[in-house]
Amino acid sequence: MFEVWAKERGLDEPYPLVWHLVDAAGAASALWDRHIGRGVRRWLAQRLDLDEDMTRQLVVELAGLHDVGKATVSFQQQWDRSRHGYVRHDWAAATVLPLLLDPRLTRAGLAASAEFMAALAVAGHHGSYPVLRRQDYTRAAKAEMTGDSDGPRWHAVRGEIVAAVHAALGGPARLPDQVPAEVVPLLTGIVIMADWLSSDTQFIVEQQRDALVDPQRRFAVARERMLDRVESAGLSAPQIPSGASVAGAWGYAPNALQTSVERDFRPRRAGLVTITAPTGVGKTEAGLVAATRLAAVSGRSGVYVALPTRSTATEARRRLRGFLDGAGVSAPVALAHGDADRVLRDADAAEASMWLQQNRHRPGLAPWSTGTIDTVLRAVLRAQWQPLRLTGLANSVLLVDEVHSVDPYMAGLLARLLEWCGFLGVPVVAMSATLPAHLHVALERAYLSGAGVDVDGVGVQRPAYPGWSFVDTAGERSLPGDHAVGEMASLGGRTLHVHTSTEFPDVALWAGEGASVVVVCNTVAEAQQAYRRVRDAVPAAMPVTLLHARMPGWQRSAATEDVLTRFGRESGPANRGGVVVATQLVEQALDLDADVMVSSLAPMALLLQRAGRLHRHDRPRPTDHETPRLWVHTPVPQPPEWEAVYDRFELEATAALLDRRESIDVPGEVDELVQQVHHRSPTLLSEAGAAARHNRAAEDQATAETAAIPRPRMVDQLHQLTSLETPEVALTRLGVDTDLVVPRYTDEHGHQWLRHGPQEWMPWPDGRPKKRVVQDALVDAALPVAVQHTRPLGDPPSTWSRYGPLASARVLDVGSGRGGLDLDDELGLVTSTGRKDTP
Repeated sequence: MFEVWAKERGLDEPYPLVWHLVDAAGAASALWDRHIGRGVRRWLAQRLDLDEDMTRQLVVELAGLHDVGKATVSFQQQWDRSRHGYVRHDWAAATVLPLLLDPRLTRAGLAASAEFMAALAVAGHHGSYPVLRRQDYTRAAKAEMTGDSDGPRWHAVRGEIVAAVHAALGGPARLPDQVPAEVVPLLTGIVIMADWLSSDTQFIVEQQRDALVDPQRRFAVARERMLDRVESAGLSAPQIPSGASVAGAWGYAPNALQTSVERDFRPRRAGLVTITAPTGVGKTEAGLVAATRLAAVSGRSGVYVALPTRSTATEARRRLRGFLDGAGVSAPVALAHGDADRVLRDADAAEASMWLQQNRHRPGLAPWSTGTIDTVLRAVLRAQWQPLRLTGLANSVLLVDEVHSVDPYMAGLLARLLEWCGFLGVPVVAMSATLPAHLHVALERAYLSGAGVDVDGVGVQRPAYPGWSFVDTAGERSLPGDHAVGEMASLGGRTLHVHTSTEFPDVALWAGEGASVVVVCNTVAEAQQAYRRVRDAVPAAMPVTLLHARMPGWQRSAATEDVLTRFGRESGPANRGGVVVATQLVEQALDLDADVMVSSLAPMALLLQRAGRLHRHDRPRPTDHETPRLWVHTPVPQPPEWEAVYDRFELEATAALLDRRESIDVPGEVDELVQQVHHRSPTLLSEAGAAARHNRAAEDQATAETAAIPRPRMVDQLHQLTSLETPEVALTRLGVDTDLVVPRYTDEHGHQWLRHGPQEWMPWPDGRPKKRVVQDALVDAALPVAVQHTRPLGDPPSTWSRYGPLASARVLDVGSGRGGLDLDDELGLVTSTGRKDTP
């Protein structure tokens, strides 16, 4: 039995399979006690019709049997995948384990048995569930899956290993009468985490050196060590701040919205909170207070904050860190997006947990984390590692900020996500300054449907604007009282002066008057063109900054820091002034303050979001700029590439509304304007235009239905969760799939260089980038580029495949013109197709 091995890479001698299984069981035990929240433990026990102790025993046993498929000749002799009889060890477990758990099983009863579902939970520990036929489960399966004629011997070895694991755990766990298919992903997610923790080379070396041979004592040692590893990995569930408040966490008096949440929001169970209020009035603070209260009553371990972009997610992490520090919570805050490696440097290492950030699938497991909405939407995509992502979701409160930013395709995925949240009892906080009514209705109905509530009987009620609403998993609703609604009515009160023009205004004139000017463009190419125009028009000494996503990481980071220094909350009079030209990166969540703004025409909700950066803070203004002014550039005809970014009908409806007015009352007119433009059939469109818009949205939502996993109670075959029926790749956004590109410079002598800072150069790293400094430099140099531009660049370097952020990165030879791409020191990425590149 001990000759059957499980691990050998990086070890002096192979590590026996039976000990790896005992280690994994110890990891699952530690995860259950320190990471999995009481709400998830309770939910699993109820669904399995077991008490929590028996559920714990089952989870520990599943982790302890996860690699039983390695006791096959194809794994032990490391057969090539192309060899006849080869079988993946994770999938082998799905066939051999049911008969090991109960030799009495018959083919007729196996597919409906708890043993079968338990085996599938184990078989998915590499992120995908196998597609298996009932006829695969015959009495002879124990011989067929070995790949040779000595099947009975291998089956006996596997039996010895299972018996040894049971001995270590004090006996086999009791299996429930049924294991519902929709419960299996959470079991699999815990098994995956246990496998990852117990597969760490350093841990295995420690176990080889001094762990005991007696199975039960070895399990006890493994569990104790895993308790420490759960803590050091950043997985240990922290204390939820009790009685968190704005004053306690941030040190200032709450406004009317925040006061209402602190005073009136008293949930008894999980549910959906919707907070709507103008930009800059503290929705994030109110949302975090609500989230912590929901975590406490629902037994969740932390909060995941989802934002529309990487830059806004990074800024949200800073604010979440401040909230936890103010509330006295010491816990790492993970960052879940493709640029996280560059953002998290040595200063953040202690608070970010290196284990969580080593793998792009892990940050969502952290009790406290922020990231893009894309990361959490992947929990409901039919793709590998979906069970792990769903487990991370189930263990947290989900806070979705800027929820209005989703397009119809993403809205379809978000509705499916909220349906699963309702089913799992996951609390959700949705926040927006400009929430379309139809989107609020769709999300609330999805959540209640998942929770099993009669949606038609409960109905949907929108919150007052500004305000909040709450409906729980039992269908009980609560709203702020009339007095609170009256107090909130004037939040963010001001008059926004609006001007529309077919011509680009004279930005240089305003900047010359000392004004801080922000120009927001719809595409990268448009921003580059506007930047050149402004730069050429202003004095050389005047600061003009360009900021967009198609810049190398180091350049984008420097530009963001410059923008926040000059236009941020803490910017002083000496730093202010000048111009920032940007894409939608500055539209949401970045705390900028402009004296005047120029914006390309955008849908009303997003235009108002941009205007939220105007006069955001109370500070002295230059002469003639005492009131907030928004200049909207409405060229005729509209650039056709804008339709690649925004709905044409929403642009038309917004333009029609703006043509009739010179000002907007905030907050009084905000919700009315948003509904006029973003309603399913806005009155500003012709009947044909409204029908066309509806049809387009329906098509995108139908595409989302294809990419999404089934509804919670509609899961039939588990492979539906991890594989598409068609070969297309499951995406979180339509039409904006990107690759990372790393620019490579060649000098006149033919030497190749990597630039990873303004004056920082290093020889181009040939081979595998083993040193962290080289890996970080590559990430600093990288930029995201739409895949239609990257295909001519060739395949990613195979030597980067083991380093997650760079696994699919491509190389751009600067100056070669290959693929119609080049890199400019000021402008960032430029393309021969020019204006077709979106932000």
